[in-house]
Amino acid sequence: MLLRSAVVVAIVIALAGCGGDRQPTAAAAAPAEAPATAPTPNASAPAKTDKRKKVKEQSVDEFAQMRAELGLSADQEVTFAAKLAARDAAVKAWSEGPDGTRLEAAKLERTAAKDEAKRAELDTEIKRLNEGHWKVRTTYRAEVLQVLTLDQQRRWAGTRLGDRMVKVYGNLTLDEAQQAGIRAIAGEATNATLAEGDVPRDPYLAKVLDPARIEAERRIEAEVLTEAQRGLLAQRRAEKAEKKAEKAEKKAAAPAP
Repeated sequence: MLLRSAVVVAIVIALAGCGGDRQPTAAAAAPAEAPATAPTPNASAPAKTDKRKKVKEQSVDEFAQMRAELGLSADQEVTFAAKLAARDAAVKAWSEGPDGTRLEAAKLERTAAKDEAKRAELDTEIKRLNEGHWKVRTTYRAEVLQVLTLDQQRRWAGTRLGDRMVKVYGNLTLDEAQQAGIRAIAGEATNATLAEGDVPRDPYLAKVLDPARIEAERRIEAEVLTEAQRGLLAQRRAEKAEKKAEKAEKKAAAPAP
């Protein structure tokens, strides 16, 4: 009974304080489930309060989803909650510390800057600060994910890859059976490629899922898509390649500044 009570209390504490953990995008410092990249210097626009609140809600939902899907043991629940609390404290300390404060100020300065040299200087500073923030977030996220067993890590990664694949092929008007097939293939590909330690080393699943993604794409296009869908996909890829080539040609022909 005491252990059960401790678990419940720990879960409540963690859910109350696990905000601000999302995967940066190329336009910001990264699925929440899209592939993660290192922060870019263009992440200069100040975030709006309502957007930050939404990010916090998404983060809480993500960790709650892990609990719902992965069947953590009682001991795992206690450790999971403690790791989340530590992550939240570390991210908050960074955000409210000198680097976090300076980052927000630099973003505002970058937005107001008129001089090109000043903007370039601020871009460099913002990139450096974003990288520091990114390091804190990835380090503590890895600590949380290390609580999971390899099987649980594979299941979680497979779910995320399935989400990505359904989104990638979603504009082909997939039916429910096709979506289920895509998710099943994603899970199988993830189980076959992820090894011990892969997920903690890449906690936002930015690169570690590439082998599974490649295999999943091959199987999805061969086993799940209809002939008509494959034709439409090929047509869209050809159009995209053509536009890319035209853009590169125009860039090459443009006079040097």
